[in-house]
Amino acid sequence: MSIFKKITYNIKHNKKDKPILNKYEEDEFQEATECYICGKEFEENNKVREHDHLSGKYRGAACQSCNTKEGKATKLIPVFFHNGSNYDFHFLIEELMKHEDEYNKVKLLSKNSENYISIDYGSYNRKLRFLDSYRFMLKGLSDIAKSMDDFPILEKEFSGKDKKKNIVHYEVLKDYIKLGMKVTKVYKTISFKESDWLAKYINFNTEQRTKSKSDFEKDLWKLMNNSFYGKTLEDIRGRSEIKLLTDREEVKKYKKKNFKDSTIFNDNFVAIENNVTSVKFNKPIYLGQAILDYSKQLMYDFYYNVVNKLWKKMN
Repeated sequence: MSIFKKITYNIKHNKKDKPILNKYEEDEFQEATECYICGKEFEENNKVREHDHLSGKYRGAACQSCNTKEGKATKLIPVFFHNGSNYDFHFLIEELMKHEDEYNKVKLLSKNSENYISIDYGSYNRKLRFLDSYRFMLKGLSDIAKSMDDFPILEKEFSGKDKKKNIVHYEVLKDYIKLGMKVTKVYKTISFKESDWLAKYINFNTEQRTKSKSDFEKDLWKLMNNSFYGKTLEDIRGRSEIKLLTDREEVKKYKKKNFKDSTIFNDNFVAIENNVTSVKFNKPIYLGQAILDYSKQLMYDFYYNVVNKLWKKMN
């Protein structure tokens, strides 16, 4: 944003109304008989030196009409986010508002307060336009990337790079080695005791789900397992502290650096939201990672050792 703001500021304050031509460019201009933009022959006193108003660089001989249109044309730079309307734009709009000034403004085209179709940032003649590519490319990014063959060098440089310093369970690693993965270096190993201490809880919920007689009960017992897993990988850094206050003097005490937002319900009732100043990392992330690793192992095993072998036999 800072680079873009500098460019628009320079356009506003360092505008070069007179083109900068060397001897050869001046000779070329004098000899030109057609507009380099529209291709029409010049009429009498209709030829001008069309140039970049930021650098003063001469671009070519143009007619008055094309020169005027070129000067007024808005230079639009599209920036695409995949599924930005439903996710990334919410973070983006907060950051853009921090950079809004008298030259660069933020404008929205939206369906409602939560769903943005596009976001414009910039001045009248220089804009960044943030768009959601998912609106016209209704597939995941991985599928879209597979269908692209325009950038073979990019694919060559950034796909299939060697994996380094991965943390993986030994049992999972053994399966990967059977499938062809080569281990070139082991940085560190950690030993620990394992037990199926969670099995009774998982099996109980699964059994109760099979006995369920309604969709509500099925969803409940399924959630009892899934939510437990979610808690093992929960990110606690983005939490807020909310205080409900009814005293004006108490409200004044909460004018702190970590203030985030406030909601006024009535004259005597307000909610103050503050960012938390410290976080205690007490979630068993190692457990969530183990569950992810094992689930990935099961999927790979099913694909390579079951589906793949059956497919080869059938064909």
